[in-house]
Amino acid sequence: MSLFSDFESFYKEHVDRVRSVLFRMCGKDALEDLTQEVFIKAWKSKKLELKEAKPSTWMYKVAMNVGIDHLRKNKRMMIEFEESTHLQQDSSEVDFLEKESLRQIIQQLDVEHGSVVVLHYFEDLELSEISEVLNLPVGTVKSRLFNARKKLEAVLLKPAADKNEDSHERPKLIKR
Repeated sequence: MSLFSDFESFYKEHVDRVRSVLFRMCGKDALEDLTQEVFIKAWKSKKLELKEAKPSTWMYKVAMNVGIDHLRKNKRMMIEFEESTHLQQDSSEVDFLEKESLRQIIQQLDVEHGSVVVLHYFEDLELSEISEVLNLPVGTVKSRLFNARKKLEAVLLKPAADKNEDSHERPKLIKR
């Protein structure tokens, strides 16, 4: 196998996962450049790093580091969602509005909390996998996820609290 075919198979195996993480974190404007940066960094250090972690976790780690560096430079979290082609006509507008609202709410989180939310809720990673990707202890991941939920809850409850200023009841979130 040639070096080119090795890279091509490596790229094909991981490109969807990398693009998904970067798209959700950084948006579509920087997606191509960041994807390229991830694969350049990953390919250069491939032989060194693959011994330590499984390839998918390692690629998440490289993508998250590139995404976090980009977000720190731009000082904000960009959450994007793929457009679903199978949405019904009636639900697409509502779905879009819900996703847009969620994106705006998550953007209010700092990078450390937002990255944990993206990996856990949008990439469906377990806490131990997030710990490995972000190179953090599991307890820190749990703490960041807990604090992110609290911040999101405060943002979500603020409009309801403003409407119910006369009422002393606190709206309750349903936990799943």
